[in-house]
Amino acid sequence: MSKTILVADDKANAVLHRAGHVTAIPETLSLGGIQLSVESRTVKSFGRLVSLTPSEFDLLHVLMSAPGKVFSRSELLLKFQGNTHAGSERSVDVHIRNLRIKVEPNSSEPIYIETVFGVGYRFNID
Repeated sequence: MSKTILVADDKANAVLHRAGHVTAIPETLSLGGIQLSVESRTVKSFGRLVSLTPSEFDLLHVLMSAPGKVFSRSELLLKFQGNTHAGSERSVDVHIRNLRIKVEPNSSEPIYIETVFGVGYRFNID
């Protein structure tokens, strides 16, 4: 009889799933006015369904999965593009700008997706 293990970490989840030891966990993140559903790959901002590109969705998922944690551009690029992407770290800035336009109440004064000058970005819930 195999043992079922519930794991929230995506990489560990994938490894255990291939080994036949994991049950997928539907994940919905709700922080402030933003709700993200991993299972359906949908995002709502203040009740309004928002259309995101796959990269924007993955980037938002990374940020919302660790609210308050500051990620450097290179960390974010690696987490949402993987090590197969040879793009510029500045492409993260473009995705962040687009995310702010789509999910922030006022993209010129973001309250959720914060820039930490000289370091990178974080999802703020204060």
